[in-house]
Amino acid sequence: DAEAALKMAADQYQGIDGLEEKIEYGKDSATETVTIDYDKVDASKIKNIPGFTTSGDIDKGVSLEQSVKLLEQSGFKKVE
Repeated sequence: DAEAALKMAADQYQGIDGLEEKIEYGKDSATETVTIDYDKVDASKIKNIPGFTTSGDIDKGVSLEQSVKLLEQSGFKKVE
């Protein structure tokens, strides 16, 4: 079941200060929202989560432009 598989992945995001993750299920879809507060999050706790992709040293900062580009290259779509 897709919902059970997504829950297993989502559980890895739970309990990390500065990181919020939620999944909303529709009839034929699931929408995941991940919010990261880079001022609060411990980068070492998130960089090894499967599916979390980084380049460079996130302890030195994160480029929004590069983040958007990386996500779009991975098939994500920007919602305005």
